[in-house]
Amino acid sequence: MQTFPAWLLLLSLLINPKSVSVLPEKKPLTIAVQQLKNTTAGIYVAVYKNTQDFGKTDKIYRGAKIVPNGKTRATVDIPDLEYGIYAIAVYQDINGNGKLDTGLFGIPKEPYGFSNNFKPVFSGPTFEKCRFTYSEQNALVTINILQ
Repeated sequence: MQTFPAWLLLLSLLINPKSVSVLPEKKPLTIAVQQLKNTTAGIYVAVYKNTQDFGKTDKIYRGAKIVPNGKTRATVDIPDLEYGIYAIAVYQDINGNGKLDTGLFGIPKEPYGFSNNFKPVFSGPTFEKCRFTYSEQNALVTINILQ
């Protein structure tokens, strides 16, 4: 049995680089949270993938924590996320206790926000109201924080 010399394969790749299939690199999902009044407290970001999990802290598809570092805008990249439909919820943990503090009727006492900049008035956020399509052309979500 005759073996194919490895150097010959390497040489053929150098001569014809099109023979190697390279998948295009996927853009990370960039989430920008802006209009921050508190420029030091951490911001918790939750990315949800479906209706039944939206808003449940134990069902977050991807999560991150960002610190504004003295700025009124903070960003985070979520890598290795498949293109598709998602919804995002964020809150700024002003008192540092690791949870969103709420008052009467579950109304947040700390700054919060959602994708599509959904503003709850008479009803709470839903996946449908906050959903967006993440794609190569739509890889940035900007959320204006509600005080």
